Amino acid sequence: MVSVREETNRDISGEATREEMLWLRSSEKAQDWLETLIDLHYDIHAQMIERNAARQSFHNECIRMGPTGKQKYFAYKDEYENWVAVATRRKARIASRVREARRAIREAGLQEHGFPVPSERISGASLAAREFLVDDLNISPESLTYRDRLVEEIDNALQTNEGEGE
Repeated sequence: MVSVREETNRDISGEATREEMLWLRSSEKAQDWLETLIDLHYDIHAQMIERNAARQSFHNECIRMGPTGKQKYFAYKDEYENWVAVATRRKARIASRVREARRAIREAGLQEHGFPVPSERISGASLAAREFLVDDLNISPESLTYRDRLVEEIDNALQTNEGEGE
């Protein structure tokens, strides 16, 4: 059996299948998923602090070396900044998933008590808006790019909502 942590890492890296994504977002796994995401968030945050401290220490060491240290530091700095960029994107994806997990838990509670789930109401409105945008023949050529972008955003929202509603 695959662990929630493994599936969460696959989801964050964009490698998870639709079934795996739905499994994580299911009412049975949402709380475990949230706890795993929070752990991953703390892990990446700690790594960022540790790497920054190591970078600062290396920087001080390079200053003491003089001109040769300057070249070493700039080579290291590029590598460090690339790592920070990757880590920052990962941290943002984790934060986004934390919001999703919290929403899934909230919606599972609503369903349990017989209340309509907000994403179901949004799906209907999004479908109607998408149909209007696609079917509108009187749209100007200048707004086609904007319309296409709106259709794409609505499609993405519908796909996300489909995953949440199942």
